[in-house]
Amino acid sequence: MYVSGMGTDFRDINNDGWTDYIIGNKGTNSFYNPSKKHPLEIYSKDFDLNGTVDPIMTHYIGETKYIIHPRKLLIDQIPAMNGRFDTFSKYANASFNQSFHPEDLKETYHAYASTFQSGILVNKEGKFFDFLPFPNEAQISPVFGAISAYIDDDFYEDIRTYGRGHEEYYRRALNDMVRFLRFHGDERPVVVAAEPGDTHPALIRVKDYLTWGEELEVPVDLVVLAVGITPRKVDNLIKMLKISPGNDRFLLEVHPKLRPVETAVPGVILAGTAQGPMNIKESCTAASAAAAKVSALLSQGQVELEPFVAQVNPDKCDGTGACIDVCCYEDAIILKTITTNGRKVQRAVVTPANCAGCGNCVSACPNRAIDVQGWTLSQYEAMVEAIAIDNWEAVEVTA
Repeated sequence: MYVSGMGTDFRDINNDGWTDYIIGNKGTNSFYNPSKKHPLEIYSKDFDLNGTVDPIMTHYIGETKYIIHPRKLLIDQIPAMNGRFDTFSKYANASFNQSFHPEDLKETYHAYASTFQSGILVNKEGKFFDFLPFPNEAQISPVFGAISAYIDDDFYEDIRTYGRGHEEYYRRALNDMVRFLRFHGDERPVVVAAEPGDTHPALIRVKDYLTWGEELEVPVDLVVLAVGITPRKVDNLIKMLKISPGNDRFLLEVHPKLRPVETAVPGVILAGTAQGPMNIKESCTAASAAAAKVSALLSQGQVELEPFVAQVNPDKCDGTGACIDVCCYEDAIILKTITTNGRKVQRAVVTPANCAGCGNCVSACPNRAIDVQGWTLSQYEAMVEAIAIDNWEAVEVTA
């Protein structure tokens, strides 16, 4: 068995007096999964006699061994191969044994990997080693280093793929040679211009905590910032619809799990990035839910309103208008001129269809002339008094 030696450590794991070895490898979360029967192999020598070594990697598809490298890359490395494979179709259908003749492979350096698993080499009294692979959870990514010690439960924020099938995107990125570096928020990467004549125009300097805080300088051709989504300023829309924004200024739903697309205002439904950052799949899901809610609302033919709305006692109201100043809903409560005992006076009047029962007007009225039906001020006062009483005597509540 060959391993890549990406990270190793040694100690007596099982306390038998013999040194064992922790071996880091690529891990099984890879496009290639070599085995003893179908290993990943490399053949290396100066094939075209130009003074440089040409490594050729191979893998198995079924029972046939093929070259991993694309045709262009192989021809750039060994120009003579252009004569053997003058078309892409010929190269695609050629196995490794058809691509290289036996005489081509003489005196080549040949190595192979029969597993990408990371694990422990257990020393059997100096005679041989048993390989014990790590659990699947430790095979997700390459192990670049190992520390044999007892570590407490400290966790750091890391890349998480939260959606269904999103782990595949991460795996594809790794297979496409995308490499991830982890940094702390207070030690952000710095982009600087490279020296004149350098191979790349810019350098990124970062302290990578995947390698225990090693300071790296990465040459790059282009730096692309993945910025977060911020909501547009829709204050006029929020004021017009009487809906609530969250602390992040995205529009707020009633409940993220039980009513994820409904607002506190009946009939106003949310979908897409109005609620927060979403990808196309999530936006389509939210749009389907919103369409179902609207369809159910329209198919009823009539709308049932909640009974818990404000109610004004005209005998206590003196028409100050304080309730109107604090009302969040258009025309939910207005002042009307009525005739009482032969004289015209102004009184507050509630339109139940527009009232949401929020209770703002109840708190603003200086004369205690407004109650929310089912939740009157006298009921609240009785509950507070019941908390303070020493013995459970009957408390009369006047509505």
